Amino acid sequence: MPLRRQLCLALLTGLLLSAAPAYADDPEPEVSDSDPTADDGDVWDSLLQLSITLGLDTPFGVAGGAIEFTPYRYITIYAGGGVARFGGRVAGGLRLNFPIGNAAVGMMLGAGGGSQEWDSTLPGVGATQPDSFTITRRWDFAFDVHAGITFEYRWDMGLFGRIGFGATGIIESDADTCTIRPEGADASTGTDCLSAARDLASPIWGWAGLTIGYALDL
Repeated sequence: MPLRRQLCLALLTGLLLSAAPAYADDPEPEVSDSDPTADDGDVWDSLLQLSITLGLDTPFGVAGGAIEFTPYRYITIYAGGGVARFGGRVAGGLRLNFPIGNAAVGMMLGAGGGSQEWDSTLPGVGATQPDSFTITRRWDFAFDVHAGITFEYRWDMGLFGRIGFGATGIIESDADTCTIRPEGADASTGTDCLSAARDLASPIWGWAGLTIGYALDL
């Protein structure tokens, strides 16, 4: 009889142990699967940025400012103005951003306008006109287009720095005023170009600039 009781108890114990839920050896079952070191891209989520640009013949001149609107972290719309070598300027356009951590490469395309002056050389023609001439064209307001590549770094606090390089070209070649003079002569000695400037190409120039700004936390 005691042996039979012991067999029953052993059988009952085995059934209870087999029915108990099995727990995996997980010391931290509540730990998130996300990587805490992964870049969440917060520095590029700002909707509005303010910037100041200094440089050589940039779309905003030698010194200017802009307001930048970023509805999507890869697309920025910008507009602003500044002071160029020959007067004021305005410009606006679109920049595509390609963030890599806190840095980003950008491609920009836009349009603008402002006062502009450009010298062109008209070579001499044979023995009848061996000397070259300088043609100076001036636009009170010339419409132009610009394109460029930018490299930007943005700190977590919202400050950012950006360098850019590109080219700008005037859309129309017809200037408001045009003078022609012998090459090397003083500009005050020039006379009206008449039709001499009609076949001249529209000016195209390179630009380079440094931009600093702040991304507003909106």
